[in-house]
Amino acid sequence: MELNLSNVPFTCRDSYMVVSWVDSSFRIMGKASTREGLYLRSVRGGSRFFPFITKLNPTVDGKKVPYTYKASETMIEIDAQGRKIEIEFADCDTLLVRGSGDGIGLDLTEWSDKAGGDGYVLPLPVEDQIYYKANVFKNDTTLILGAEKGTIAVDQAWDGGSAEDCTVHCGGEHGFVIAIEEARCEWHPHLFTWDFDECTARMKETLDRFTDSMPSVPAELSESRRLAAYIDWASRVKKDGFLTRPALYPSKNWMVGAFSWDQCFIAQALSYHLPDEAWDQFMIMFDYQDETGRIPDAVTDNYTVWNFCKPPVHGWTMLRLMENMELSKEQLEEGYRRLAAWTNWWYDYRDTDHDGVCEYHHGNDSGWDNSTVFKDSPAIESPDLSGELFLQCKALAEAAKRLGKKEEQRYWTWRMEKQKDDLLAHCFDGDRPVAVDRATHKKVECDSLLPYTVILMGKDLPKEKADYIVHALKTDFLTEYGFATEKTNSPLYQSDGYWRGPIWAPTMVMVLDGLWQIGEKDFVRDVAGRFAKLVGKTGFSENFDSVTGEGNRDRAFSWSASSFLVIAHRYLM
Repeated sequence: MELNLSNVPFTCRDSYMVVSWVDSSFRIMGKASTREGLYLRSVRGGSRFFPFITKLNPTVDGKKVPYTYKASETMIEIDAQGRKIEIEFADCDTLLVRGSGDGIGLDLTEWSDKAGGDGYVLPLPVEDQIYYKANVFKNDTTLILGAEKGTIAVDQAWDGGSAEDCTVHCGGEHGFVIAIEEARCEWHPHLFTWDFDECTARMKETLDRFTDSMPSVPAELSESRRLAAYIDWASRVKKDGFLTRPALYPSKNWMVGAFSWDQCFIAQALSYHLPDEAWDQFMIMFDYQDETGRIPDAVTDNYTVWNFCKPPVHGWTMLRLMENMELSKEQLEEGYRRLAAWTNWWYDYRDTDHDGVCEYHHGNDSGWDNSTVFKDSPAIESPDLSGELFLQCKALAEAAKRLGKKEEQRYWTWRMEKQKDDLLAHCFDGDRPVAVDRATHKKVECDSLLPYTVILMGKDLPKEKADYIVHALKTDFLTEYGFATEKTNSPLYQSDGYWRGPIWAPTMVMVLDGLWQIGEKDFVRDVAGRFAKLVGKTGFSENFDSVTGEGNRDRAFSWSASSFLVIAHRYLM
């Protein structure tokens, strides 16, 4: 399978290193990049601001030359005036580069960034050879470079504190092989002795094995399944720094980190055949749970985000995990305890008017950052939140039952029914689901899909209310490719408006799940087919133009890939 490196990063499982073709479509803190070319990047926490390690510049006879490239899941092949450069991962910490042909070389430039500061390259004696340590402070990365064949030389202008201009020249009269190894803290000197072709075969075998473990889909969707599997395989980083477990990031483009609800959709895709990995993704955010029961919005290897949270989709996810995989008693105990504390946090800290209906304090807390539900006020009581808490209580009641905790089972069953009664009394205008301003309790008039995602409750919703939502979904939100997050005839609709119009894969999973439960199976299969058509056309973008189907923002998103795998397996097989 060929990769477009402008959209899909070249990397390997558990690695923090990435190779991408960078142009103006690459975003740094929401802004377009001013660089162009093939870059080695880092997805460590600091890469949010300084993602570029070094630029890869093919040379012939010491001079930079134009080149073309082709990339597969396991190798990049560069053609530079008939000479060849191949790039692959030997393992998650080591990148191999092989040049073939007389005069072929590779210059590595742009190591330093004035804003990042303090970068340099230092020679290191290793036995009878010289290797090089590149201290790339701007993105929290240290690399060791060594030549197995050919030579490495360094030009840098030292200014007393950093190397303002630095170029690492790699080459050889008849070709070269170099290794670039990431050293997180201290490097233990050793000679590089990789077998390039053997590494290629081993990496392909690893990817094939992972692909085979993904949920099955109809044969006509096998190409999309392969790309989805690669994105999920490649998006994981190893346990390191603040990360307590291996974490499958939303992307290794620019949405780096583990996020509280992203991990739930990823876990569901893994739960069919990789239960241990699914459990890691589900539980990783709970590893940071504080004494109030809150879990963070996001974590990376070097920071944790607490300013916002994400919606409590964890109970619904645990129900799906209990359905798809066998949980040990220890897992069930830990999941129950953590989920109970997270649920109680909402009731203790997000029901500030004590009316039994919890509220979001910002659009970011809902996951629908800029939804029109929040256009007039940040503090909103929305039916989707109460519906998710209902399912959270339902999951806790089921877990308590399995654990033989009869009294706690009765409590969570009571809490579940009370949550349902409060939701129906508070967040419906007749049969129409509506969000309510926390301060005034006035109904929020908007054209957002968000309140309608309460359909996730499925058969636990009264039939008349479920029927109303189904009708609205069919007439107001359905497009050729799926459900728009804002009605397409809304004055606030935007084709690339984030949560003001585009189709989002996780929303598709949630809405289709609820519809399936209430018996709308033909409708679900139809919409699932539309979504499969969408990703077959566009790939696995962060979100999609709901009218044209074009991909928006990040073009290699693991929760989109994971959501497709769940949808295609559950509803199209």
